[in-house]
Amino acid sequence: MFRNREGNTPTPRKTKKLRTSTSTETNTRSTSNSRKVLFDTSQPKKVNRKQWSKYEDIALVQFIALYHTTENDGNGWPGHKDEHFWTKCAAAVAATTKCQQREWNGCRTRCTKYLRPQFETIHDAEEFYDISYDDCFVVNLERNTPSTSTPVSHPMCSSTPMSDFSPSKQQYPAPSTPGDFCQQVVDNFTKLTKRQKTSLLSQLFQLNMMELDMPQAYIPTSFIPLVMDGLNQLYVHKQENAFLHLAKCLQPRPDESLPRMPLDRMPWPMLAYNLNFFAVDSAEECKCPDSYQKYMETMYTYFGNTWLSLHCGPMWLGAENRKERSINPEDARTALQEDILATAMEDCEIMPEKSICEDVNREWVMLEDHFQAANTYVVHEGDKKPVMDTVLKRLSACEEKELEDSKTSETLTNTLFNILSASEEKELEESNASDMSAVYGVVPQRKGSRHKKRDPLTAKVNIAGVSKRTLTRRIDRSSFTKDTNIQVEVLKQVKRKVKDGRWWIKADATDIRAGLRESVRSEWTGDVDLGDGRLQELRSEYESRTTFSKYIGLGDRRGNTLQDLLCIQLKLDVDEQFLRKGLKSSKLSYDKKKKQTNASEDSLFALAWDIEGYEKLKESCVELKASIKEVITILEGVVQGCNIPQKLTSIRRKLKVYTRGLFLKKRDAASHILVFMIADERRNMKPYAVPVRALPIKTITDDYIRQLKDHLKDTMKELGMIVVGFVTDGEFNSLRTKGSERPVSIIQLIMEAKSAARSTPVSSIMQYLTLQYDTPMPLLEHPAVPVEDAVWLNNYMATNNRTFDEGIHVLKRKQFPLFYDPYPWVPGKDETRNDCLKSLLTVYIFRYKVNQWEQNGVDFKSHLYVPELDEDTREYQQDREDHGHLLKRIGQCTRSGTVPNVNLVRFVKALESPDTGLTYTALTGKRKQSVVDVERLLSPAVANFFTKEGYTDEANYVRLVSNWHKATDGRGLAEEVRAKYNKDMLDYLLDDWMPWHVDVKDYSTMDPNRPIKGIRGLTREIIVGLIANIESAERRRSESRTRGLPPEHPRAGTTDDVEGFFSILHGLLGKIFDHKTFRDNYRKICNEFSKKVDPDLPYYYWTGSDERYTIGPLPNFNQPSTQGPERLDKIKQQRHSDPGVFHANRASIPQRGSLTVRAKFHNLPETLPPPPPPQLD
Repeated sequence: MFRNREGNTPTPRKTKKLRTSTSTETNTRSTSNSRKVLFDTSQPKKVNRKQWSKYEDIALVQFIALYHTTENDGNGWPGHKDEHFWTKCAAAVAATTKCQQREWNGCRTRCTKYLRPQFETIHDAEEFYDISYDDCFVVNLERNTPSTSTPVSHPMCSSTPMSDFSPSKQQYPAPSTPGDFCQQVVDNFTKLTKRQKTSLLSQLFQLNMMELDMPQAYIPTSFIPLVMDGLNQLYVHKQENAFLHLAKCLQPRPDESLPRMPLDRMPWPMLAYNLNFFAVDSAEECKCPDSYQKYMETMYTYFGNTWLSLHCGPMWLGAENRKERSINPEDARTALQEDILATAMEDCEIMPEKSICEDVNREWVMLEDHFQAANTYVVHEGDKKPVMDTVLKRLSACEEKELEDSKTSETLTNTLFNILSASEEKELEESNASDMSAVYGVVPQRKGSRHKKRDPLTAKVNIAGVSKRTLTRRIDRSSFTKDTNIQVEVLKQVKRKVKDGRWWIKADATDIRAGLRESVRSEWTGDVDLGDGRLQELRSEYESRTTFSKYIGLGDRRGNTLQDLLCIQLKLDVDEQFLRKGLKSSKLSYDKKKKQTNASEDSLFALAWDIEGYEKLKESCVELKASIKEVITILEGVVQGCNIPQKLTSIRRKLKVYTRGLFLKKRDAASHILVFMIADERRNMKPYAVPVRALPIKTITDDYIRQLKDHLKDTMKELGMIVVGFVTDGEFNSLRTKGSERPVSIIQLIMEAKSAARSTPVSSIMQYLTLQYDTPMPLLEHPAVPVEDAVWLNNYMATNNRTFDEGIHVLKRKQFPLFYDPYPWVPGKDETRNDCLKSLLTVYIFRYKVNQWEQNGVDFKSHLYVPELDEDTREYQQDREDHGHLLKRIGQCTRSGTVPNVNLVRFVKALESPDTGLTYTALTGKRKQSVVDVERLLSPAVANFFTKEGYTDEANYVRLVSNWHKATDGRGLAEEVRAKYNKDMLDYLLDDWMPWHVDVKDYSTMDPNRPIKGIRGLTREIIVGLIANIESAERRRSESRTRGLPPEHPRAGTTDDVEGFFSILHGLLGKIFDHKTFRDNYRKICNEFSKKVDPDLPYYYWTGSDERYTIGPLPNFNQPSTQGPERLDKIKQQRHSDPGVFHANRASIPQRGSLTVRAKFHNLPETLPPPPPPQLD
């Protein structure tokens, strides 16, 4: 009756003192198996024992599982009374738990009376207590790696291995050979429990991996159990063995140390993150790899929210429902931490004032006891709580009360404590957090985070990844800017990736939808911004004026109302002058446009609405001046009896609308985006060029774009980058004739010579050629006019009895070969004396300038184009025109019939041949910006057709242009062949420009009066671009031989890279976009281009099937392709547009990108409405 069911051995009651037994009797009783006497003094005195702890139960089960053997695979509970076994058990329990040692029969009783009835098998007890045997198998290793013990599932302190208390420790000899040991392990393995088997395998696996110099902490003891459970789940759900596939993916490749699946690039970061995502209890514990986030940035940039929604799925959207605050009394014993005041305010729909919220949020309270009833808080009894009781009662009353008037409702919304009396509010104000804690038995808590715990098990996820907010934050944190400044970070990244680069600067513009905007935050977009600070000055003026007008007669400005109105009046006077000038200019533009026969209706409507806008603003300005003048007279005391505040309110409202409209007229809407890009001249890595600056423009001069180029060049030089050239399209023609400090083209010398002769009086020119009476010297000397020519002229007139007019004509012809007829001063007009003198002086000045520059080291006698030399880098600064633009303009001249000896009728015959690939669209030039159409028009196939038909002139012309195009855009040509094709084109021009160039190659002898426009029927822009491109390319080719530089890529001086960037913009932003859309996405776009130049990017950046993808440097462009003929030599037939190709139903062939009739009808763009009729005066 004194033995406790749970195995606690009680202390015997105090008894009378009996005689003491002898030692012999004591020893006899202790060793006998007879029943013990309860009050026998021979028994040792036992202390009062407390109940068994959980950790003692764990140690007891662990010992029994380890050292009890039965026939039931070690799962049956021991019932024997082996004192040796139970004594060892008691000692092991005490040593493991650091508790006082129990009696051996107490351990047996605990096992038979408590454990065996509760658990059917020992394995059930192991699972219930989550017993681990990791600390039972101790391996002593002398290792250098840090030993980190894996934490067990309970905080037991086990410094002594359980094996030290084995009751059968010395009964079995150790195996003598490895084979015997392995056999013994196999024979006894089935006798272990499941937990013991798993722990043993884990320890052996960990020991084996540690021999591979792997830290013990890297292999947790739970690894093998997790693998076993995972394999079981895969098998039960009839899935393939993913563990096996993963292990094979991580095997090294043949003859390599790298695994089959690369671990430093996609898809491994995505797989690792998704595995980790579902392995943790909270998503905050899972860190997404940076490489995976970069990949998601790129995908989000190209495909936006649609991709992100499908990629990640809804995630936690709808996974968490708002918990009700009603408390179930049955769960009252559950720990609840809540802010009592916040809950009460939310129940009563009371919004406290900011100051009160700040005070309340400093202290958070936690309820520690139970609830008396549902939704009713109970605190310690006997405490005085006069204020809180009142708060709780009145809050419950407020919940049912219906607020009738809005004023009372607003008052209750503003503060919580308006339901308390004055004394109660005073008591609360005087109390502090510690007083509240002592009176009400609550504990202050720190304000918790609003961020909710994200449980991966509740997520609706397709592929785990970061959120949209994280991606946008990453992009916003990048060092790229949205303004018009140079993207220095892009330059730095490019410099790091291409350390030995030689850089070309490329500039081109794309049109945008013009439109001025002002956001809610008063941010301007759509304005012209050339980076000179003018827009910022205008913006600052607008903000200053708006703020000034907003506070007229209010606040601190109330005493200065008169001075403010006078200031506004002066500004309105200036505005009126601006509006008058703008109105006059708009009317002139409208009248001029109206006189044009081809003026469009939209352009006329736009100009008419511009006039309407100026007229309305002018009327508003006059009205405001009158209103302000009226208030001024009242304030000065001239007039009385008026409501001044009402007048001022009206003035402020009108000024706001007027100021915004006024500055809309002062602002200039951008119609284009000018983009600067840089590209390595070798052009062997994709992307070929990256954007470094973008400016919204409307019109821009050549000088200003040169300044922008020089600014970018200086920035690149500061970073140690070598700039070798600048390329634009044909609009900026003077960039290829005039450099920063001197002329770079012989055409510029011709222009300067003509300008100087034009500004020289005829009388002065006559004195240059007239000798003095007594000396062989001219009356007036000019450094460019040779004295010997003046002497020859005077001798010729005297000897041959010729007049001065006849003499100067002969003198002019004397400057050129006999077979050449010099051009007159005015083309197509017979020369007069004055014209002849002007043209003759032009020749002298031109030759003088050539000689002067030759003395300075600039040889214009041998070269038509001589680039400037950078004094810092000692590199020639090449200025070229985009090759594609030149080709398109040559095609336009060919179609217009200005090229001599080219019969367009023969092109029509070529159109009818199926072997030319020529189409009707290419021949007529309907697509003016199409390079492909010009390639069809001037192709080798067309040249071969002309040769076959005997059209020699046409065949030679088409083949000449085609070969020149191949020299820049054709693959598989040697450098010598490209040089020959360029020379053939240059000779073709010189044959018409300077026919004696083959015999005398001295460009100073050419006729400067020969108009540049019309050489070979081409425009001036084409001639300037051709000689700049050909001469600069050949100079760079010679540097490759003399300086040992790698060959320049033939397309280095083209802007097709910029055109490719524009195509990406249209793909991301739409066919038509405005400046705001571009500015908002510019940082994102620069971020993507910086990735493209990164050779260590952890994924393959490939954006389309039409894009050739290669890893590393591209092959040399001079190497021929391995896939048949080169691109420019192929004949591309079009069944729809090529009349030479037969097709029975040509009109029914579908066309890519064509719209249906319905789509064309319904997708018409919005147009301007007709302007209002003019008002009659």
